[in-house]
Amino acid sequence: MWVTQDEVEAIAAHLRITPGEMMDKYVRRVGRRMSLKEVKPTMDCIFLETDNDGQRACRIYSFRPTQCRTWPFWKSNLVNSDNWAMAGIRCVGINRGKLYNLEEIETRRNATRE
Repeated sequence: MWVTQDEVEAIAAHLRITPGEMMDKYVRRVGRRMSLKEVKPTMDCIFLETDNDGQRACRIYSFRPTQCRTWPFWKSNLVNSDNWAMAGIRCVGINRGKLYNLEEIETRRNATRE
């Protein structure tokens, strides 16, 4: 998940660590951009945790980066119904819960860089 410097600072404050500690422990550089680290082999975000009952939740949900906030309405998921279905395989929330209108979807789609 791409993350900005402002988001790094907000997450660090939430975790009660310095931005430098946040960078060292949870962020990796990809060219000139920054990304939250992933857990191998699943490539899930380092902040996505699974409890004893198998329920998955974000440890920093209230402070998650824009790219996370706009999921699943990324351009790559909205290209066609097959891409949407593939995203739904990994994300149990797709096609369940709150319904979004087209304006809300487009706002979220345009708010993130993949």
